[in-house]
Order: sequence, then structure tokens, then C-alpha cells
Amino acid sequence: MVLMIWSENLINTDTIWFTGCTHFFHNNILHLTDRGKKYNSIEEMNEDFISTINKLVKPTDNLYLLGDVVWGRDRGRYIDTVSQLNGYKIIIYGNHDESVHNDAYIPENNSTKNIPIYHYLEVPISKRMHACIFHYPIASFNGQRRGCYHLHSHTHGNWKPARSNTRILDVGMDNIFKLTGEYRPICLTEVLNILNKINPWDHGIQELKDKEEEEKLASHKTLDDLAADSQQLL
Repeated sequence: MVLMIWSENLINTDTIWFTGCTHFFHNNILHLTDRGKKYNSIEEMNEDFISTINKLVKPTDNLYLLGDVVWGRDRGRYIDTVSQLNGYKIIIYGNHDESVHNDAYIPENNSTKNIPIYHYLEVPISKRMHACIFHYPIASFNGQRRGCYHLHSHTHGNWKPARSNTRILDVGMDNIFKLTGEYRPICLTEVLNILNKINPWDHGIQELKDKEEEEKLASHKTLDDLAADSQQLL
């Protein structure tokens, strides 16, 4: 399902935040990633992530959570954890969000608001540009050739797109740590500063150059070929 989510806050790119793969309450994440170098326990990580997010994200901001938010099948713990985060929250399903996989939304504690949950979204950046939001990286996404954006998580900073001219960014906690040295969300202003340096309109040019080079090399005869040709002329 593709939905276009509009908000007045979208005018101000400093008020739109993204994060993913927080893996709250996932003990093994400290060993599977570099988080164990900073945190001695999952409780310490949970507390620091919530504190850091709330220092940056204001209650009136938009916060997109791109999946694998809370580990385990405890739905109550999932709701309690997400409810502690500032902002108008939008959740994108991840493969480890088992406790809410059957939900279109979850309630927010101490609030009349519900927190919507989607598989995929296209978030408008301007009248012509949008960002495709999905837990997993998409090799070919809607609007890619005309300069649109794709934000994902899932890969923990261990994946790069095949084409260097693709405006795609892993906004998960581990990749943002690799980019900034901090475990924190990233705002849309920062996202655009990073991705707008990429020129998507040279799509295919490098591949064409590579093909031409391969054909040129294939057409060159080796020294042995030239020697054989000269022997035939004698």
C-alpha cells in the first residue's frame, strides 16, 4: 500500500526525523554490532537512545521509525517504549516488529492519539520530490531517475547501493553512528544535505563508459595475435 502523508511540519525540514533498527530490549544487538563498545547493558542502551531521541525531537515534530523498533513479542512493552519517545510517530514495519505485525496502528500511552503503522510510505519533500520510506533497501524505487530519495534501515550500515548516483540512505542507528559518531536520529535537513550531493541525472553514464571500455579492450589484439598475423604475411 502506497500512502502520501502530508503534514504542516513538512515545510520545516528541521522538524522531520528518521531513525530505525533501534532494537530496544535486544540483548544480542550489543554483540552483533559495535554498540557493545559503548554500552555495558541493554538497559543502558535503551535509556540512552530514549534520552538522545527526546533531546533532539520535539513533541510537535514528526518522527519516522523505520522498523525493528522493539525486540520481542511483548506488545505492551512495545507500546510503552514507543510512547516514551517525543514527536508525532509513524512506524514502518520491520522484520523484527513481531508484536505489532497485525496492527494498522497502536495506542499511545497517556494520549488520545494512535500511532500509525505502515509497510511503505512516500513522504512528500516538495511538490515534485518525495522520499520512499521502507524498512528494507530498494534497488529501484519510485522517482529514482528524477532525483527522489529512498530512506531505509535493516542493513545496520553494511550495505551500499549498486549505483553510486542513487539518492538512498540507511537512517538506522548503526549507520548514523558510522556517519556522525553518535547513536541518534537524523533530521530531514541533514538527509538532504547528504543526498543532494549525489547527481542522479548521470544515470547509466558510468555503465556506458564501462561497456565502451570493455569493447575497446576486447577489440585490441594481444602481442601473440600480432605475431601470428605477421607470420601469416611472410
